[in-house]
Amino acid sequence: MANHFNVRDKFLWGICCFALAGVLIMGINLKLSNTRSSALENAHDAVKQEYGDFYIPSKVISLESLKDTYGISMKYVEDYIAESAMMSTHADIFMGFKVKSGKVDLIKEELIRYKESLLVMYKNDKVKLAKIEASEVFRYGNYVFYMVLGQNIDVISTDEDEFLSDAIAEYTKGVKVLAHIFN
Repeated sequence: MANHFNVRDKFLWGICCFALAGVLIMGINLKLSNTRSSALENAHDAVKQEYGDFYIPSKVISLESLKDTYGISMKYVEDYIAESAMMSTHADIFMGFKVKSGKVDLIKEELIRYKESLLVMYKNDKVKLAKIEASEVFRYGNYVFYMVLGQNIDVISTDEDEFLSDAIAEYTKGVKVLAHIFN
């Protein structure tokens, strides 16, 4: 009879070990997926909160569009959050990427090229142009961001000479929020 219980005990022990291993693997995967995206999600949420009603981007930019329209090499991106304005009357955009090691400079250059295309596209619209001129592509470790954000500056001032300084002041709000998160 001792052998019978011994086999059964070994069988139950094996099942418990197998179940425990499964639970551990699921927990590790959940932790990794939460960690992977939490920095981007925290950054995005904090920026949205900072701008409040003046955060205009609300249209999710698809993976295909990031590759085809924006020229981003998405095969080097581990995770991202990208939104644009719903209407073309706004140039506002938020793009945050977690980039694979060794590819950060490539993604940064692609975003700089995209910014340059916006400068050409909006060269005759002083309000949008000022917001784009105020914007920068910047990085924190393996994270790269590009944002065109802030209250529409023609509401703040009607003096075209002040558009750029007002746009820089508005844009700086988001930069400070991200610096606080990543530093």
